[in-house]
Amino acid sequence: MSVTEKEVDGSKGLKIVDQDFGFLKATNRVVIIGAAGTGKSVVMHYIAEGLHAQGAKVNMLAPHAIFELKKKGKIPGWLHLISYKYPVFESNALTLYDDAQLRSHAREYYKHRNITLTKVLSIARHKKAGIIITTQTANEIDRDILQKMDYLIIKQPNFFAARMDRPEVRKLELEVLEAYQKDIIGKGLNPQEYSYVISTSGATWEGFVGPTGTPSYWTSELGD
Repeated sequence: MSVTEKEVDGSKGLKIVDQDFGFLKATNRVVIIGAAGTGKSVVMHYIAEGLHAQGAKVNMLAPHAIFELKKKGKIPGWLHLISYKYPVFESNALTLYDDAQLRSHAREYYKHRNITLTKVLSIARHKKAGIIITTQTANEIDRDILQKMDYLIIKQPNFFAARMDRPEVRKLELEVLEAYQKDIIGKGLNPQEYSYVISTSGATWEGFVGPTGTPSYWTSELGD
């Protein structure tokens, strides 16, 4: 289903709609930004399940509550959990990092864990280590993290957050917010089923991806 598909100048790439995020690889570094309740965690796990089906190994930096969900059988065995206290980013594997603002906040740049994450992302490309990070606004994570991503995925932005975000992403978020209003909500589509994707390492992909569903193992407790 094509929502914003249109050709642009060849040097800038092509706006594309892809239902299955088929252009993503397990070694990509991806950040997902969006207001609370817009489906960031759902998309992260949806992508992870799709890459797992292709043979990728998937890890997740997890708090205690997520470990408890796995003990209850609510998380599949192929999703390997790693404690936040001892973060490890494995070569040729994808690591999920949900709600990054809780432990990598821009105003806590001096904390050891925050600095370690930034340094790890600097060498992730050389290690062929993939990661998906979710956060509510770019304001809440270290700006260096954004500069090291391959793809930026924007869920429906919060009206006020988009206007108060970092200057380097504010204009972009406002444009995406307008696109959601016009091309998704304005056409009676469910915004939670669509994501706006931008390639930051070559501008090969740009546009809405969707509609996408939920991963087979999804539970609201994963997004709480």
